[in-house]
Amino acid sequence: MTSSPELTGLLKNWSKVDPAAGDALTPLIYEELHKRAARLFRGENPAHTLQPTALVHEAFAKLIDVDVVWKDRAHYYALAARMMKRLLINHANARLAAKRGGDVVRVALIDEQMPGTDTDGDLLDLAEALKKPAEQDSRKAEGVEV
Repeated sequence: MTSSPELTGLLKNWSKVDPAAGDALTPLIYEELHKRAARLFRGENPAHTLQPTALVHEAFAKLIDVDVVWKDRAHYYALAARMMKRLLINHANARLAAKRGGDVVRVALIDEQMPGTDTDGDLLDLAEALKKPAEQDSRKAEGVEV
């Protein structure tokens, strides 16, 4: 394990756009990020579709592009943990949206486009149909109308 001051120095150099520091830093922080991701997954469903390794890769890819001057390793790991939690939340939201049909294309229908939406015509047809039973037995026809 790399000492805290050495890791902090690499983070600060990486902030100053030192590619060599980033190359030296990657294997050192990857292991720690993977441990933290595994801890996050302890509370998740075992059948979760996202795995710790994939989570670390997504978080690391986003953290590479962050324009931050790292104070120390605690600062980096705190932001990484927040990033991983946010990715898990976004993943869960996306799954729930898909489960509720969020990926379905919604089409608005206008009443004129839908068959059988001529309620005035239907009402007149019903009134006409009720005339015949009323002629035969007005009491039964009243029962149907109520």
